[in-house]
This record gives sequence, C-alpha cells and structure tokens, in this order.
Amino acid sequence: MSKKFTEAQLESVFATQLEQEGYKHQLGGTISRQEDEVLIESDLREFLLAKL
Repeated sequence: MSKKFTEAQLESVFATQLEQEGYKHQLGGTISRQEDEVLIESDLREFLLAKL
C-alpha cells in the first residue's frame, strides 16, 4: 500500500478547509470569465461595494 500524498489529495484538503471557512468551491472551468482575466470583475465589485 502506497503512502504517497497526491496533488489531488492536496487540492481536496485545501478545498475542504476553504469550504469550512465559508468559501464556495468551483472548478476553474465552470467560472464565467475570459482566459486572461485574473480577477472576476463581478466578485471584485461586490467585495468593494460591501466595504463602503
């Protein structure tokens, strides 16, 4: 039996931790954005407006 910790397991651990902190997990391919966009404008706008 192998005791290797795989990339998939690592991603799963991080996704679980973030979900426990209240973050929603989405696969990158399901996010509506242009390939060259680093930030999602609607998320940034919503965040900044909440800070007002």
